Amino acid sequence: MSWSNYRRLPDGQINVRDHLVLVGPNDTGKSSIVRALHLCLGMAHGQVAASISPRDFTDPSAPLILTVTLDGIDVDDRAAFPDETTTGPPEVLVVVLEATLDPTDPDQKVVKRFFPDSGHSKAPTKDQLSTIAFQFVPAARSLLRELGGASGGAVRSLLSGLDLAADAAALGAAADSYRSALDGSATLKTFRGELASALTDALPTPIAEADVRVVSEAEILEDPLSGVTVTVDDGGHNVPLAEQSDGVRALSVLTLLGMSHKSARIVAVDEPETHLHPTAQRSISKSLRANTGQRILVTHSPFVVGQMNPMDIVAFRADRQARQLAPGAPIAQHEITIRYWSHRLIEPLTARRVIVVEGVSDRILIERVAQLIDVNLDRLGVSIFDLDGAGLFTVAYDLFGPVGFDLPLTGLVDEDARADWADKIGVAPGDLEKAGYVVCDPDLEGVYVDALGVSAVLAMILHSPSISERSLLDTTGAATMGDITRDMLWAYCRKSKHKVAAAIAVANGITAAQALTLTPLNTLLQSVT
Repeated sequence: MSWSNYRRLPDGQINVRDHLVLVGPNDTGKSSIVRALHLCLGMAHGQVAASISPRDFTDPSAPLILTVTLDGIDVDDRAAFPDETTTGPPEVLVVVLEATLDPTDPDQKVVKRFFPDSGHSKAPTKDQLSTIAFQFVPAARSLLRELGGASGGAVRSLLSGLDLAADAAALGAAADSYRSALDGSATLKTFRGELASALTDALPTPIAEADVRVVSEAEILEDPLSGVTVTVDDGGHNVPLAEQSDGVRALSVLTLLGMSHKSARIVAVDEPETHLHPTAQRSISKSLRANTGQRILVTHSPFVVGQMNPMDIVAFRADRQARQLAPGAPIAQHEITIRYWSHRLIEPLTARRVIVVEGVSDRILIERVAQLIDVNLDRLGVSIFDLDGAGLFTVAYDLFGPVGFDLPLTGLVDEDARADWADKIGVAPGDLEKAGYVVCDPDLEGVYVDALGVSAVLAMILHSPSISERSLLDTTGAATMGDITRDMLWAYCRKSKHKVAAAIAVANGITAAQALTLTPLNTLLQSVT
């Protein structure tokens, strides 16, 4: 699909593959894209015109144009669109929505939705929209409405779509029996008489008891299931779905919507993770992906995205530009996807800027220094991604860098990995800093030992419940604490089994003044502010 002059989004396009998963920071255009699809494929013609407003135009003096191209045309499609599809190859159906505003009166508009390859400008018919079969589930869905008896709710839609022909006689007999019981009830007879008398006093025409009946909703609507709801056993009680916990209701809504949209070929769901525990988010994502048809999701949940194919992800950046992986991207290779595609990799896709670091200890100290020098990483939308080893920079760069989702990227690296990172980025080792990266010489442990001093670092790490003076002396080989040298302490702190504990101890003990002496970390944080 493509768009131009639409809602402050830079003109652009995205390729929808098996499914489409839209991620990114708030207010970057994700929901606007789903709305555009709904305008083109889902709304009735009268709804489209009413839904377009001046805020949909980036430039009110220019036309707004949305274009959606559908492929996978089959025999039924050709019957519904005899003149509208292209001859191919590939054979496709193109839908265009074009809107213009009257320059003298922005409330006056002209909205056209048509098939540009048809040779006519007729709007899609109801039957043609039914053939496209697009359904939209908004983020603001009401759990009570969907699970209660409201018209248009998921429960009501499912029940009203059932074929009860085989049960017509039994249900009819039950309805007749219920009607007779209501008509013959002595209590209700008294109530009808009292109500008739009260209405006679209030209305200009007298009302007799025989004129008043108590009837079921099913009888009025001639629907045997009207007023019926669905319950689930809960400790021996039949509890309606609408009265379950938020988590159960949210899962129930998505499950029922999936059932009620079985005939839909394209289903768009805004924020499927709402009210769901991470385990349930993963479960419902697997279900959405496994169902027939195409799924379009807008989500902030790494647990949802982690269940989807990376090639189906479109990431919106803070500049509202859409980014997706190119065909053949390394992360799409089956082995790499299985090994590395997880919820950890997805969090940066919703960030405004990404800092990659070698490990957890780096992240701990960066976050603490940021706190001490009053740099709010969350407010800035900065995600710190620890690689669990400098060697994984290649995977992260392929995913987050220019050949991947092209996110604003920086990083903190030890001197011994400088050449490898520079080679991946495509610069000379000496130019790594010019490319926006910060190098710790020789590593972050060496930086804080040198900047803070041996005695200060020793005092900090001895406050750690996981580091004792005895283990420190045994590991360094020193006879007393006073014999521990800079190199001994540096070697201790950089050992893999001590690295995180030492970083936590330093983070807990460091002051704001000391934080300012850690030059590489301050340089890095200045670059993201």
